Amino acid sequence: MLSKPPLSGDIAHFCKAFLALEKDHHLFDLTVEGRPYWDYIRHHLYQDLLAKKGLLTSPHFPFSAMPYRHFLKKIRKFIRDIPDLALETVRISMQKRHYDIVFFDAAIPRLCEGKYQDIHFHPLYNAIKGEASALVVENRYLADPRDEAPGWDIANIRCFVYLAKLKALFYRYTKKQITEFQDIDSLIANRFGCKVTTATYVTKHYLWSRLLSTTLEKLFTQWQPSLIGLTDNGTMKWVVDAARRVGISSFEIQHGCVSPLEIYVTYPELPKAKLSIPDFVLTFGTYWNEKHRLPSEKIVVGFPWFEYHYQKFASQKPRDPNTIIGISVMDKQFATAFLQAARKLPDFKFYYKLRPEEYTCWRDLYPEFENLPPNFNIIDNERIHLYAYLSSVNYVISPSSTALYEGLCLGSHALIFSSVLYETMLELVESGYAILVNNDQDIINVLTQRVTPPKRPDPDAFFAFDSQARLRTSYRMMLSKNQPTKTHLPEPKTGSA
Repeated sequence: MLSKPPLSGDIAHFCKAFLALEKDHHLFDLTVEGRPYWDYIRHHLYQDLLAKKGLLTSPHFPFSAMPYRHFLKKIRKFIRDIPDLALETVRISMQKRHYDIVFFDAAIPRLCEGKYQDIHFHPLYNAIKGEASALVVENRYLADPRDEAPGWDIANIRCFVYLAKLKALFYRYTKKQITEFQDIDSLIANRFGCKVTTATYVTKHYLWSRLLSTTLEKLFTQWQPSLIGLTDNGTMKWVVDAARRVGISSFEIQHGCVSPLEIYVTYPELPKAKLSIPDFVLTFGTYWNEKHRLPSEKIVVGFPWFEYHYQKFASQKPRDPNTIIGISVMDKQFATAFLQAARKLPDFKFYYKLRPEEYTCWRDLYPEFENLPPNFNIIDNERIHLYAYLSSVNYVISPSSTALYEGLCLGSHALIFSSVLYETMLELVESGYAILVNNDQDIINVLTQRVTPPKRPDPDAFFAFDSQARLRTSYRMMLSKNQPTKTHLPEPKTGSA
């Protein structure tokens, strides 16, 4: 008998109320210096409101949880990069070369056959290689991993980002702007019972982005691309807006599982010109099209990274029934319950796959992992491919992860743990593809009683096959439809932001 989930609220109800608030009070029409800012802050505000309302049942680790030595490491990286970034900035500013496609990637390159590869843009480039020149724009430390076999040019704009964030610190709001922000604060407090400071969100998430967007407009004029591409999690509106203002179509490549309860893919019914969204979204499969609740054109292209490895791992030898892998979402509640289950089931083998950003600091983030039982294995590297685990273990468990879908397609049984944003994955449970568990005892019951979901999904619905041909076709189709959405707002007034 499995326990009931410890719900403290209803994210679906909250999401509906948030969307209604945005539409009824015309929040997408609000501007600073003549340009809209709401789309830049709504994702961050929504997440914080969910936490304040108790709808995030267990919050992610706060930034302050990182030990000082990791901050010092970042500072050393920054200082070391300054001279080269300065030279890179000068080079980019003077560069005048046409590219057919300019791509902005926020994803971390993954190991593939011993080499780091950009798992989202690399397959697209391979599909159009020979008919398009490409530039990949990065915003990362120079020493960080990057694609080792690109074939495209690279421009690092990290220095431009630093300069934009520095300049934004000196912006001063007018009394009228402050009053407008305070009105929004009161509106949110009255509707949701939460105290927020809109001015802080605008300063932290919009001002520097708006400045950087202006810089990109100049760079796009130099590069004159036919298409602008990106991977996004709600934080790269500045790319879309810059592309739109210079008349270039933009597209986004889906980079993970999405849900209509995640506000960066969900919008109220408004004219597309009011929203900072790409003209096209390239999705993994038909299953994901309706999950993107935004008026962009959806094109199914598949997930080449998955397709390539699916052919390699799908026919693995019989799996060990006493094995389970947990996929980290940097959530202490889930990690603790998973470890407790392992301690109580010594005859079962537990794997805990960390996120890449946890690889070097997990001992500080998880003090409970100090003395691990012999059947509990931490995966803090990519020497063995994740799909090798997913195709050999009996169960995969996480509150929310693309690996749940990948594991299902590779033959594992999926468990959804009810903590961070697990509501975004409940459709898998409702469809009969996964089982909901709420604590360590539920995990134990499922494993010892060999409980399995009643249905198996069609892998092609989640991740469409023949992705290389689909990518090539989608690229040509986007070129033929290169008619970007025009902004509905006037050019910015002269000002300091």
